[in-house]
Amino acid sequence: AKWRWLSSLAIREQIDAMLLLDGDSYLHERGRVPPLPCRWIPLVMHPRFLRIPSQPDTSRYLRSETVPFAYVLDEGIRPGLERHIGKPVYKFPDLSNASVACRPDWASEIKRRRRDRKVVGVFGAVNAHKNIGGVLALASARQDLFFVIAGIPFLHKLSLAERQAVRSAMTSQNIFWVLREVPDAELNYLHTLSDILFAAYLQFPHSANRLTKSADFGKPVVVSRGFYMEEVVNNYGLGVSCDPTSVASMSAVSVLVI
Repeated sequence: AKWRWLSSLAIREQIDAMLLLDGDSYLHERGRVPPLPCRWIPLVMHPRFLRIPSQPDTSRYLRSETVPFAYVLDEGIRPGLERHIGKPVYKFPDLSNASVACRPDWASEIKRRRRDRKVVGVFGAVNAHKNIGGVLALASARQDLFFVIAGIPFLHKLSLAERQAVRSAMTSQNIFWVLREVPDAELNYLHTLSDILFAAYLQFPHSANRLTKSADFGKPVVVSRGFYMEEVVNNYGLGVSCDPTSVASMSAVSVLVI
């Protein structure tokens, strides 16, 4: 249905070329290459198979004659994907909205409760691959730090142990929760309050907006070892990397950055 809609749109509007910013949703492991009546240029945000060999190769559609080239956010895999599909692949800039809202009502509560502690900003979906279990273990071990956790909760996708950890942490004195969708301007305000950004995710080989926010607001970021974000952090001096499965490793780099 998605391809049929694009095809009818191209014909109706006489489109010569389409830039698909959600390119990954059009790349399938199996199936026929779609016969679009125009050129289409995908932004491939999650080429996991080039970072994690066990992942399925999703590049088949990129070899279509109607794809003149492709964009990626992960500049580290750009040469490999270019060789793999036999056509140009370009780096697409990772963009971010840096506007900041007026001080939200709950900002004063964060400042009151943090006291003289450094703030660790943990922003984005509250789920397993964003390492909520590791975050809460770190918060429990480091009462000298104050954690602000903001984002949509996906508690039904957590393990029983992770759900129990979240419930137990709801009353923690060094955690402030904002469990809802946070508008960009409010989320950016939270970035200004943070001393360090946490992005040490699990099995997450892609780019994440936390890198852009780190650069926008001059806040050091902690990321996982072994993937794209570590390369960016090292290349541009944005922060440090750690083992996201080790509380000791995460704690050590937090001390180093702060």
